[in-house]
Amino acid sequence: MDNSPRISELDLARAGIVSASQSAPLPPLDKEWTARFEANGVRYDVHGYSHRGRPFGIDGDLLLALQTLFFQAGCPDDNRIKVSPTSLMRLLPLSRSGKDHVRMREGLLRLASVRSEMTASWDGQNRREHRTTSTGIDWTMT
Repeated sequence: MDNSPRISELDLARAGIVSASQSAPLPPLDKEWTARFEANGVRYDVHGYSHRGRPFGIDGDLLLALQTLFFQAGCPDDNRIKVSPTSLMRLLPLSRSGKDHVRMREGLLRLASVRSEMTASWDGQNRREHRTTSTGIDWTMT
């Protein structure tokens, strides 16, 4: 098992499942949710939790924009990048109005409150194997 502190493609997929799973125009009322899927013989159960409510609307675009900026920065070893609101807005389907800046801030706060737990299970040598990991996205807004 890789113990690297770097963000992996699996972390990004996990975050994407959580954020993009709701596209309703109105805020959902649930504060936790589950996604289940199978890929290459591995069953994944992803449970998301957020005290600010389930991500929705623009949140999936926000997460993709942050991932894009992270990769453009060369995936720093400390998993940190500095992003100005303007550089983030350039990657979003939003105007530069004050109203859309508020939408962006609300989405970022919602995404920052998301924590997920993912259990992967697969058939090992004569037994079913499981691995559970917990993750979240941490950032500071200034």
